[in-house]
Order: sequence, then structure tokens, then C-alpha cells
Amino acid sequence: MKKRLFLKCLALFLCGAFLVTIVGCSSQGSDKILSYSLTADPKNLDPQTANGADALLIIDNIFEGLYRKDAQGNLVLGAASSCEINEDGTEYRFVLPSDVTWKYYAPGNAVSEDQTITAKVTAHDFVYAFERLFDPQTNAPSASDYYCIKNAQAVKEGKLPPSELGVQALDDYTLMFTLSAPNPLFEELLAEPAAKPCNQEFFEGTTGRYGLSRETLLCNGPFYVSEWSNANDNDYVRIRKNDLYHDPDSVVSAGANLTVRSNDAAIASFEKGDIDSISLSADDYQMIKGTKYPTTAYQNTVVGILLNPTEEHFANDNIRKAFAMDINRDDFASTLTEDQLPAAAIVPPSVKLDGVPYREQAGDSLAPAYNPEQARSLLEQGMAQLKKVNKNVSDLNSLTLLAPEEAALPVQKILQTWQKDLGVYMKTEILPQDEYQQRLKSGDYSCAVVTVSSSKDSPASILEQFETNSSSGYSCGLSSYDNALNQASKQTQLSEVTNAYLQAESLLLNSGGFIPIYYQQSYFITQNNIDGLFFDNANERLYFQNARKK
Repeated sequence: MKKRLFLKCLALFLCGAFLVTIVGCSSQGSDKILSYSLTADPKNLDPQTANGADALLIIDNIFEGLYRKDAQGNLVLGAASSCEINEDGTEYRFVLPSDVTWKYYAPGNAVSEDQTITAKVTAHDFVYAFERLFDPQTNAPSASDYYCIKNAQAVKEGKLPPSELGVQALDDYTLMFTLSAPNPLFEELLAEPAAKPCNQEFFEGTTGRYGLSRETLLCNGPFYVSEWSNANDNDYVRIRKNDLYHDPDSVVSAGANLTVRSNDAAIASFEKGDIDSISLSADDYQMIKGTKYPTTAYQNTVVGILLNPTEEHFANDNIRKAFAMDINRDDFASTLTEDQLPAAAIVPPSVKLDGVPYREQAGDSLAPAYNPEQARSLLEQGMAQLKKVNKNVSDLNSLTLLAPEEAALPVQKILQTWQKDLGVYMKTEILPQDEYQQRLKSGDYSCAVVTVSSSKDSPASILEQFETNSSSGYSCGLSSYDNALNQASKQTQLSEVTNAYLQAESLLLNSGGFIPIYYQQSYFITQNNIDGLFFDNANERLYFQNARKK
């Protein structure tokens, strides 16, 4: 099957601009190979459709968009050599270098040990990437983030053809974006995986398998995939320095070995010095705490109570608000560990907006103040409303709160407060992680403690998980919240974007759709001989370009 696929691609290359060139072994770079553990095989490295932290980490290292992150996490030009923005911020004109070639590597096939196609990275590759992003059949998970582009939503909804999209190649190396309105975060969006280029001829030659194997990848980033194994119990990806990268001298690292390991195996490998960096949960961190490794603590996860909007009681606004208002954070704070920080808002502290922590801009105490008297009044009003519709409605003592083992102590304190203040004797069901996740996925709960983490460095990464049509399973079912969050993408000034996120977050908190309990701290650790390895703690992505092993 793979051989047939390769030959099909090869035939395509030979028919058009894709002439296969036989070259010698590529340079392995100026430094040593680094190593890092993945949690699972990425399965899909197609930038427009991939999801999951492991896949996005790899994509950010083997593809390059018009912008990228530098060694300090700053936004700098990537695949583009220049950018001009018009006065009102609705047109972005990029110029690409004319001498950058895509990297294709598939050893062991018919031609040579290392094959490189002569197709250049052009403006057309970016146009095609965005046409794919908004193609209704692509089902791209991040498409809505880019609706600021002219006609993007209409193309996504099938109302306009791709030719009407506000992304145009003015010539082979000049690219123009036209926005429906200015977007102060557009440049940041152009650094995300979904905005990486895609070569149309190569994509079509893979006959539906683009990004699913090393043989069906074209790379334009500082690294390329040299090996990819997803055999049972032997999953790994190897990336190596791309000698065809537009600025190869800027790539310090020779590459990285990315191997799927269990948490215990990863910790053991790190302690033996077999891997160079590791990202750990608080529980795992306790296993090596106290050692003298360079460590960064971060909070990109919020833990809280989700009131299931399909449950009869929690479909009532007043009942939800009653429970949200009867949370005494001072009372349960003493039950938290040093890795659990009390949360009175939703978006965690490590998440940034335009490079600045969002919590610094929006404030960190947005949840309703503890008010047991008003909470009792709201609960009584809500139950009265339910009984008008269904006189046989059960009382709240029939409900159960589902929770994982690590949240048991603060949950018990919260339930005690609800018993004392509201007279609600809700049961609690503490489950092991596997069983707990199964119940969450099935929706078999009245209310549950859930863990929500960011996958992008934006408040939207957290807040979108509560939207009505979210695939996260954490929908709060509130159209007013959906509408409020949608306003953020329509704002033209950064202050207005911040305020829109703040309004949406406040609405969700005050509606009782989600009740934050604590932010969970995690840890990123490196060996002492590693320099220049940039870790973006908001989305847990690792950038190897400037990393050096001494």
C-alpha cells in the first residue's frame, strides 16, 4: 500500500513541477539530538485537521507559518521575509523568499535514501491551506478562529466558493489577506498550526492520507520527520534539522527523538538522563521533587464543577445560580495542596492575550461572592418554578456529584457547605481516573468535577470548551454565553477583545454554568545541560530550534 502511494506521488512529481532530486545524506546540525516523551502517538500531522497536544507540538517544529515564536516566545516573521499592513488593519501583504524548497524525506523507496522535491514554498501553498481550512468537508477544528478573514465564514458554511475568500496570491511569492474588520490578534493566529502552508499537488497525490505517515508529509519548518513508528508498544517520532529551511544557520539543534512513554517510564528515563525535558502533573512531580533540575511551574488548567444543563434541576437558571453563589472559597482553600491554587475565575493564569497574562488584564476574582442567604432564596424560587411545570419533580437530594479522587477533599467541603446553607444533601461519587473519564464522556452525571486545559495561548482555548456545540463535552448549553463569546472575534481593538472575553467569562460564572474550584499547577523540567529550549506553558508546546545540549 505504501509503495503504491509513493509511486503515485512520484508520478505526480514527475508530471509537473515536482522533480525528484537525488541528494546525499542531510546534515544532522551543529549540536546533539534532544529527547522528549509524548503521551500518545500523534496519528495525524496535517496542520489543518490535527488536534491534540502531541500532534500540535510536532507540527509547530516541522512546519512554519508566516509567523513563528522565537527562543523567548516572541512573535517574529517565519516563512515570510516581510509584511506590510494597511492603515486600517484590514490588509496584510506578505512577501516570501523565492528560494525556499519543500523538504520531502522517504528513505527506502524507489529513488534514493533521501529524496527532496524541487517544488518551492509559494504564496499559493498558503492560499490552498486556507481554502482547505474553510472547506466544509475538511471539518477543521480551528476554522472559526479565522472568521475575521473576509468571507471565511460564508465559505465554511458553503454559501460562497473558495475563490471569494480573502486570501490571494498576487504572484508566486506575494500573499494578500483581506479581513472583514481589523483583528489585533491576527498575526498571532498566523503562527498557529492551522495557518501552516499546504502544497496542493502533493496533498492531492497522497489520495486522502496527507499527514498520516512520514511518506505523506512535506515540511517547510526547521525540522522534518525522519522516522515515524506507531507499532504496538513502540511509538515514536524522530525529527531532524531541515537543510532546506530558509535559515538553516539559525537552527541550533540537530533534532529531537520524541517517544511515547507512560508517565512512570518517562520519569524513570528522565532521572537516568535518557530524556532531556519532561512535563509533569503535580502528582508526578512529587516523585522527583527536591532535585536540582531547572523547573518552571505553570497553571494552564482549571478544575471546577459543571452543572449538567440537560439535568432537570440544572436547566433552571435560579438553581444553577444558587449553587454558584454558595461557594465559600475561604473554607475549602485549606483542603487544597500546594499545587492547587484557589480559583475565582475560569481562564488559568498561564494563558496570555497578546503576550500578556489574561488574568492580569481581566482581573482574577470574577466568581459570585459567597452569599448563603441569597443562594437559599434563588434555590427556593427555582424549585417553585420547576414544580409549576412538574409537581412531582424530585428534590435535590436525589442528585450525585461525580468527582475524581484528587478532588475529593475540596469537594467534600463544598458539599458540607451546600448541606449547611441550602439543606441539600447531595451524594458524591469518587471514582478512579479511568472510570471517571468514561462517565464524563457518556454524560452520565447530574453534576461533575471537570478539568479544562488550554490548547492554544488564548482565553478562547478555555472558554470555547463551554460553548453549546463544543466537542469537549463541557457545554453549558447557554445561547447567551455563545453570543457573548462570539463577540470577541469581532472586536477591532485589543482592549475590546479583552473586554469581550471578560464579559463572556463573567456571564458563565454568574449563570452557574461552571463553578471554578482551583487552578492545577504543572511543572516543566529540563536537565541541567540544556539551553534555549522554549516551552510555551499555555499550550504545552516545545520548540527545539534554539535548543542546545551542552
